[in-house]
Amino acid sequence: MVSRIGFFLQIIPLALFGGDYYFTYSLFSNNLVVSFEKLQVSKKMTATDTKPVLFFEIQNDKKALNEKEFVSIYKDEIIELILKNRASIKSVSKIDSANLTEHSIIRTLPTLINIDFKEDFGIIGIYEQTL
Repeated sequence: MVSRIGFFLQIIPLALFGGDYYFTYSLFSNNLVVSFEKLQVSKKMTATDTKPVLFFEIQNDKKALNEKEFVSIYKDEIIELILKNRASIKSVSKIDSANLTEHSIIRTLPTLINIDFKEDFGIIGIYEQTL
């Protein structure tokens, strides 16, 4: 009986030690100046039965002590990974009487990621977009 318990603890480390989070990011600019930026991070409350499709590693150079602290400290690096892989950009330029106005929006849909925190690094897994 004891060996079965040990076996199951070895099979499911991601479920026990990794956390799923939703990241949503928006940036609005007017004439190439950022006018609004918003980042929302929320922990997923239910289990996910699928696996991430993209994986990245972030070194824990800033010495985060736990998963929650890792997410807080490295949120900019995580957003950069999401923007490289899941961003949409909308840009509108208007010329009126020699005046140029430009409006841009960079946005990500809510992106589900898994963070498997280790002492020296974190593995970021990005799930396939479902929305």
